[in-house]
Amino acid sequence: MQDVTITLIQDRLTAYFNSESRKIVFWLDPEKQWISQIDSFSIANAKLIVLQDDNQFKTKYEIEYEDTQSSFLIYSNYTNEYLKNCPLTDTMLYSKLFQADSISMIADKLSIKDEETKEALKKYKEYIQDIANQQRLVALHYDQYQPDTVPLAIMCAICQYTSVSVQGIITKVLGLAANGDKSCIDEFIKYNLIDDFWNICRNYFNWQETSPNLDKLIQSLYLSYLKKDLGDKIPESTTVRYATSSNLVSFFDFFKGSEKESYLILASDVATQINIKSVIGKIPIDALVSTSVFREIDETILSWILNRLIDRDTGAEAAGKSIEKICQERQRKDYGGEYSKDYELLKFAALFLSVPIEKNYPSNIGSFLDAYTKIYYKTDLYYRKFILLYNELIHKSQYEPLKERIENIYTNDYLQSCLPAWNDVYKRDYQTTEAPRIRKFYSQHIKNGKEKVAVIISDALRYEVAEQLFEELNNDQNLAVTMEARLGELPSFTALGMAALLPHKTLSLDASGAAFVDGNSTDSLLKRETILQKENPQSKAISFNDLSSKSRDGQRDVFKGMNIVYIYHNQIDIRGEASASENEVFVACEEAVKEILKEVKRLSGSANIYKFIITADHGFIYKRDKITESDKIAIPSDALHKDRRFLITNKEITNEGIISLPLAKLLNNDSKDYIAFPISANVLKTQGGQNYVHGGSSPQELIVPVITIKAEKGRVETSKAEITVIGPATIRVSNLVTSFEFIQSEPVSDEIKNETFKIYIIDKDGNPLSDVHEHKADSKEHDPKNRMFRYSFTLKNTKYSSKENYFLLIKTDDYELSRHPLTIDIPFADGFNFF
Repeated sequence: MQDVTITLIQDRLTAYFNSESRKIVFWLDPEKQWISQIDSFSIANAKLIVLQDDNQFKTKYEIEYEDTQSSFLIYSNYTNEYLKNCPLTDTMLYSKLFQADSISMIADKLSIKDEETKEALKKYKEYIQDIANQQRLVALHYDQYQPDTVPLAIMCAICQYTSVSVQGIITKVLGLAANGDKSCIDEFIKYNLIDDFWNICRNYFNWQETSPNLDKLIQSLYLSYLKKDLGDKIPESTTVRYATSSNLVSFFDFFKGSEKESYLILASDVATQINIKSVIGKIPIDALVSTSVFREIDETILSWILNRLIDRDTGAEAAGKSIEKICQERQRKDYGGEYSKDYELLKFAALFLSVPIEKNYPSNIGSFLDAYTKIYYKTDLYYRKFILLYNELIHKSQYEPLKERIENIYTNDYLQSCLPAWNDVYKRDYQTTEAPRIRKFYSQHIKNGKEKVAVIISDALRYEVAEQLFEELNNDQNLAVTMEARLGELPSFTALGMAALLPHKTLSLDASGAAFVDGNSTDSLLKRETILQKENPQSKAISFNDLSSKSRDGQRDVFKGMNIVYIYHNQIDIRGEASASENEVFVACEEAVKEILKEVKRLSGSANIYKFIITADHGFIYKRDKITESDKIAIPSDALHKDRRFLITNKEITNEGIISLPLAKLLNNDSKDYIAFPISANVLKTQGGQNYVHGGSSPQELIVPVITIKAEKGRVETSKAEITVIGPATIRVSNLVTSFEFIQSEPVSDEIKNETFKIYIIDKDGNPLSDVHEHKADSKEHDPKNRMFRYSFTLKNTKYSSKENYFLLIKTDDYELSRHPLTIDIPFADGFNFF
């Protein structure tokens, strides 16, 4: 069966002649493929002439003199050499030439005109003669065919890559190989393309391998990529031919961007084949922190950090970078997703261990409160973050020694020193202190307000959790946020804390632990709303869950005609109070932050609320390790009310480890009862959960946050951090690998928010020419020298002109920050003309 059917030829010529203008076509068939069928061939709108030795002058005369209106199809089976010097040679020069062999047909479809490229197609005739394969080539829409790009285009069609690209076809081959599929290589062999593929790899990567195969290619590329970062730190290999082209970096950027999972699979395969652990075991940690080709590198770095922290060497550095900085940078590298929680855990462990444990605590409540809200709270915050991440890890046994050290420091060094010091000043100053108290919350924050306000009271939102919420809120450019601390009420439990936040003249607590304001019970939402409305009729109380479940219109209805809406949120306390879920309390803290943040943004948009106050009734103490019997304090049997962190008694208790204070002096009323509580973080012997507790006297339980938010509709209160390149107005680039120095313009602050930028080199049309660096501008350093940083960029190996415009682009996902002009003058770039 012939390569191309007569029907296909007839359809193609019919389509060409289907026009009103006159056309002359010479059908050249020097191999005489169609001579036996030409007599039965006919084309509408064209006269067919079969060229013979004796009709050439007659044909010329007919075409040019006798019939100058008709179209002609002239069939010739003469050789090309003969046709160069015959009576019709000059006529052929202004006519269309047509050939019906598979090579000519596909050359015509691909708009290939030059004979050299057509000749190159013949080498791959076995592939090209298939109609389906021709369609795949046409679908590439490639218009730059040359003799040396023909095999590349065919390989792309074989592997069903959507364009003609060296990076693309190698990526496709490797991507399939990662899943054990070598079908592309098999097809290259079948269609006589395998040598072309290896030549492309040799040229593109400058890979001097004389007997290539796919396994060698993959191993060489990965080790060369590693060597690019480590240089002479990586031992020389007698079996691997290193790729040395600067194209290596841009290729792997492309590979990771389009086939990240395949990239990771092949890296794992190579690591096993060469026993990468034995290789990187000989490389200094200073060198390893800059690379991330293999998973084992991250495991080595994690182990190094872990050992430093177990030894409390928080000042350890690698390549001039702190542990915290290393953890942040590693999370953005190849295995950052896989080890993100590990690095985050170690980062918070480092932060925790870096906060000094106070030896000389402040001598009054006001100073103590100030020190806690500036320094001490960080210990609670970093402990919570560490334990939260530790609990989430599936494989955590290697971190057990670090967890035990942190738990020991938190319990025995921090809590056991902080709480007795706090209680020493509290029992002396609690009546006389001028520290702001939550009992004055309504009168000082709500009563005289002139604008509608939503008050979110989150049960057990302790100060350090509120600090995290504050930071999140502060990142919103449309929110102006301030935060302060107030002294809570003792005992630090829900009934009294919620009562203290309501308008009142007197607070009281009965022997059962029920709280009252001005003699009125506060133990339900309805009762609290009644107290609010007595002070201000345009007040309402609603649960957070009820409000958040409402539609946009439903939320507007809640606030319609209201000046004050108290919104009661209970995520932390409800989980912590139940024995079955108390170990989820740190998870609840994270969820509380997310829920409140989301609702503030929703209400400011849907309900047009522009002022919010977020506060709490009390805080809590939580330790992950179970309380032992030695941590429990025996209590008198005649106590009126028993809780894990406090007692209500009708007489003063003088037991060791307990402080007993008159309720009348604590609440400024005429009660005859006493409140007794542990001096330390110990608990009382009573039923209930033991890890999550509150009710006693500690900074964690008694210091209550107050966050005030003003949402300005359509107005930006803050701006984003910016970065700029340091250098002349136009920077000259003379190498494929080049470095730039940058500076963050201003430190991050309340007014300047952090921002993440992508930095890379582009041409005048915006096409990327280099690898992409992602940089988070989050430095708070006031010294400009400490806000400077440097990145190296690897340009694609292509032709550059010193007369063209190039730019260093700095952008975010949402906007372009700047384009800094570059002049690129690289004499020997683009050593291979089809790349």
